[in-house]
Amino acid sequence: MLNHGPIYMDTITFRDSGTVYAPLRDLLEALDFSVIWDEQDRSITLKDNNAVFSTIGKKENYRKLEAFQKHVSNQVPDTMRIIRYSIDSGPIYIDLDYRRDSDSIWMQFDPSRDRMTAEKAYKVSCKSMIWEEDPWGGKVLYLDKCSDGQKRYLLSIHPNLYVN
Repeated sequence: MLNHGPIYMDTITFRDSGTVYAPLRDLLEALDFSVIWDEQDRSITLKDNNAVFSTIGKKENYRKLEAFQKHVSNQVPDTMRIIRYSIDSGPIYIDLDYRRDSDSIWMQFDPSRDRMTAEKAYKVSCKSMIWEEDPWGGKVLYLDKCSDGQKRYLLSIHPNLYVN
């Protein structure tokens, strides 16, 4: 069962000596990951199709952010992930969850894999998502009216620096 419904797999799942074996590709694709098999080195690469990736000079899956914003403005529940990188840093994960029942955007911030930040993980609810112009000609996305009284930075978009 996934998201309150069954998923059907090409390969049978079985248990052996207390370990459950399941087809990884079927499970990950059901969770909206792309699974790419490299025959030469017998490895897989996973791409999270539900996340916006932001690195210096590149952004990926930006349409997911636009869809999330549209769902929030239309009061349609949705979730997404922003994975943000800076120079010489590991990923910072920002999970967003819009819940119509609480009329809030819940943000879970996890910088635990980033070597450059001293921030700790936290969870906060916010009432709005806003874009602001920055001095260098780009835009900065924030969550505003948060339960801790702060405006929370999500990511920057500088059109002249990015390629899709």
